[in-house]
Amino acid sequence: MLFRLLAWQGSTVEIVAGLVLGAGVQLWAFVAGRGSGQPVATSVFRRTALLMAIGGIVLLTPVSSIIRWFHRDDTALAEKMVYQHEHPDDPAAAQAVRQHLQAKPEQL
Repeated sequence: MLFRLLAWQGSTVEIVAGLVLGAGVQLWAFVAGRGSGQPVATSVFRRTALLMAIGGIVLLTPVSSIIRWFHRDDTALAEKMVYQHEHPDDPAAAQAVRQHLQAKPEQL
């Protein structure tokens, strides 16, 4: 989920892998806790369900929306970053983001 929030390439694959592993843990916790009612299996089931729900929400949120939300104070930077994310092989897009960040005054 952190990769997605940082708008890194490959974040979708990471979230899907996490959701698949979470489903495996869910299945194990369901089977282990079903007959015996063990509190450990029940708490693992609940925590994994919560993490999978958050992961699903992050997966369904477009990266462009996340970028625009994080950089809502500088819309020009946000649009340049969205363009860079949508065109990762374009060196001019990366250069435009770097130039914008260098021209921006330091914030303390």
